[in-house]
Amino acid sequence: EKITCANQMKSLDDFACETIPPFCSNANDLRVTGRFRAIWNEAVLINESPAKVFNENTLILFEILDFSKELLAQKKHELLDHDGYYRVAWAYLRPHGCAGNHQGTNKLQLYRYKFRARDYHRENKDGSVLHVAPAVYFDFVWPTKTKYSGYLTVTLSEMDPPKVEDVTQPPKNVFQRELGLRNNQLSKSRMRRDIAEEEDTDESKRKKKQLLLRRRFAGEECILPEKVLFKLPSERLGCFRISFSPNGRLLAAACTRENSRTVVKVFEMEQGELIVTLKGHRNLVHDMAWDSESEYLLTAGSDYALNLWRMPPETSAEEIDEDESERICFMTTADHPGYVYCCRFFQEKYRENRKLLISGCFDGLVRFWMMEMEINGVRGVMLQELPLEIEKVHRPKEESTNLLDHRHPNAMVLDENDRLYIGDSLGYVHVWDVEVRHGQLTINRLHKIKGKEILGDPINSLNLHPPDNKLLVVHSRDNFIRTIDPKQKGEVIQRYFGSKSSKAMVRSVVSPDGSYLLSGSEDGRPHLWWFTSGAPIGTEFFELSVKGLVSDVAWNNEYNMIAVCTFSAEFPILVYVHEKQDIFEEMGTRKKVKRNLLEEEKDDEEVLSREENEEDVDLKPVSYTHLRAHETPEHLVCRLLLEKKK
Repeated sequence: EKITCANQMKSLDDFACETIPPFCSNANDLRVTGRFRAIWNEAVLINESPAKVFNENTLILFEILDFSKELLAQKKHELLDHDGYYRVAWAYLRPHGCAGNHQGTNKLQLYRYKFRARDYHRENKDGSVLHVAPAVYFDFVWPTKTKYSGYLTVTLSEMDPPKVEDVTQPPKNVFQRELGLRNNQLSKSRMRRDIAEEEDTDESKRKKKQLLLRRRFAGEECILPEKVLFKLPSERLGCFRISFSPNGRLLAAACTRENSRTVVKVFEMEQGELIVTLKGHRNLVHDMAWDSESEYLLTAGSDYALNLWRMPPETSAEEIDEDESERICFMTTADHPGYVYCCRFFQEKYRENRKLLISGCFDGLVRFWMMEMEINGVRGVMLQELPLEIEKVHRPKEESTNLLDHRHPNAMVLDENDRLYIGDSLGYVHVWDVEVRHGQLTINRLHKIKGKEILGDPINSLNLHPPDNKLLVVHSRDNFIRTIDPKQKGEVIQRYFGSKSSKAMVRSVVSPDGSYLLSGSEDGRPHLWWFTSGAPIGTEFFELSVKGLVSDVAWNNEYNMIAVCTFSAEFPILVYVHEKQDIFEEMGTRKKVKRNLLEEEKDDEEVLSREENEEDVDLKPVSYTHLRAHETPEHLVCRLLLEKKK
């Protein structure tokens, strides 16, 4: 706990606080209320964004501790923890668990303690308490748990942050601002806050609220859009490839001009404004890939080039001139002997200032590149180049005249276990394991998927089905999209009909929640299916029908947003969005939450049993409650402490 008293709250903005400051609830004396269970019925405000709280890595731990005069008199009693409380039971809650978001009222099962808190109490050399993780965390990670006869009711919901209040006394929370003795004596934190409030006009507040209504929080299902948000400008021949950045803020579009030169336009998704136009490709761009931090963009083209770009900082408000884009954003290029059809970033940087790139070329080789970011530029080194198949005899190039029998990588995708799936031009899926140890790259060929239905047909795109990535979606050039199980030798799980793809490299995408499958088509309109059943969904809401080719589609990971592009003369890039009526649209309104609380209060009146009588100790009723919060390196942890005020 960095902050332990209210007097220090006024300096909260002066440093980076890594923990949540402690906060308390009002008194709850069972002897006064005459009840056999504690009912606080109070709201505790956690000043964090919902996206951060409703995260799969967030864990909330509750502890119920009892106050006893008899036990406090024996400070070294084995039943007391290092703070002098008797630990009754504990519970846990994942705001975003396996069943989705636990927003609303939750009944938490209570458990008995297994470990003594004093065994995990550590102190620094100066005698201060060293808070690494609460002792209850060790009970949570223990595989076997003993239930306690009772439960704890907790309600999680969202709300608008309260306005900042000016006070003359020391502030009690972060939403109070202490005034100086004189008007000209303002703290640095208040001056910074005042400047920010002046810049934060009504228009910017409206934009922030609008973005929040488009946001898809962790665990929420994807909602199909119902209106066109942006019509982004393309080029003379249209747009062939589009890709959203992982953070959902940017959209990259590879647009081709009349002379076949292709530029990559990068738009921001708040207002649909063009940030930068990347020049550098002399022909069609076949694939684009973002790194995990949305900082770098990789483009693969028919001009035998693999280009690496760095996005301009978010602080740059004006559009970067097209002629200046190469000087500002261009990092390096990796030359190839033929068309570059696919590319990917290795998922994480395995060494500081270095990135591993993967590319697939028409010559049938998959290349691994190391890009080292230096002060004077980027130094690129090709680590390995491997053919899709190991052939004992290599024929001369002049003998290889039949292009239909030529094997080359067409699409690739990486999973979270660094397993690389490569789809080739003959309908095979090659599975490789990419491993980096101590700076050394190791490639292991695992197996090859030979699906009878797709043999001989080029593979346009590969997608992994979220969230577990166990199924592989194969879009082949035979007017079919199939879901296969890589572990079952390519067994077809589901087929999707309707999309036309027999001549061009049309691509498809799976929604971030895994519920839908969206695809482009040669018939000039997008196609949509339910992923599990394969049943088609009407796409009238797209209001899109062109004579050209719907070449690519993209689904935003962070917002309820879809982008569709067409390789047709000067047709714009369409971005569709779903905007919630209010922030509680998908999870219930505030009135519903309040009504549920009242119903739960009536239904649960007799459910919670009395505390079991302890054989050794006659415990007193609980009188006061305190809620303190801690943050560990891996989890956000809260403790509910019950004590009596002297």
